[in-house]
Amino acid sequence: MKRTILATVFAAVFAATAFAATPTSAPVLPSDLATVWEKAALGTCKKSDGTAIAVTEYESSTMFRVLTAVTKNGDLVALYDVSDTANTVKVRQADDSWLNYDRKVESPAGRAAVEKVMGMPPSEFLGCVDKN
Repeated sequence: MKRTILATVFAAVFAATAFAATPTSAPVLPSDLATVWEKAALGTCKKSDGTAIAVTEYESSTMFRVLTAVTKNGDLVALYDVSDTANTVKVRQADDSWLNYDRKVESPAGRAAVEKVMGMPPSEFLGCVDKN
């Protein structure tokens, strides 16, 4: 019984470390973003400290791919990339490095990273957008 419990705990720890966020380069937006992609501003929130958080979605008309960009005072801080081959979010860290999260495996960790860089959870962002 103890071996089974120990094996289960070991497997869980291994799975958690095997799927940790991976360092990555800063995301590069497609060069045809302004001409081929359909843009939809999902909202902007100006926090009490003056920080402006904006979320913009881009949808490709030529392939199944959606990019959702999160900016903080105009600087890209997170980029969701959803397509038939990817489901990731790249998040800028405090030291300006970037981490890549696979949203199928690391959904809670990726969500927490985006909340940290935005400085608020999605529910607070949506409430702020409604007030603006």
